[in-house]
Amino acid sequence: MLKISLLVVIAVVLFVSMRAFGRSSEQDPATAFAKIAQGATVIDVRTAEEFAAGHLPEAHNIPYEQIIAGVEKLNIGKDQPVVVYCRSGHRAGIAKTALEKSGYTQIYNAGGLQKLQAFKQKN
Repeated sequence: MLKISLLVVIAVVLFVSMRAFGRSSEQDPATAFAKIAQGATVIDVRTAEEFAAGHLPEAHNIPYEQIIAGVEKLNIGKDQPVVVYCRSGHRAGIAKTALEKSGYTQIYNAGGLQKLQAFKQKN
């Protein structure tokens, strides 16, 4: 019984940790592109240099440290769908959390650019 309880606690801690760092059940390219096709605003939260080296064509560049001010500057409503991505999904997870704490309700962490580009090439 103790082993099962310990395993449950470990599983919950891992799940919460993964959600906190943007590695949840999100980061699905198909879901991300479906949201984009339905009009979601796309935000690349990497640095300007990373963005210049390659990005999704429809993306705006707002580094994750500036996400709140950048979204406000774009006049994105708090109930408007937004898809965020970065290199791996970590910074996008941080940006997602910051946006949600500021009242944004439809933020999706699409994960990393390479995974998104690979999916797009296949489909």
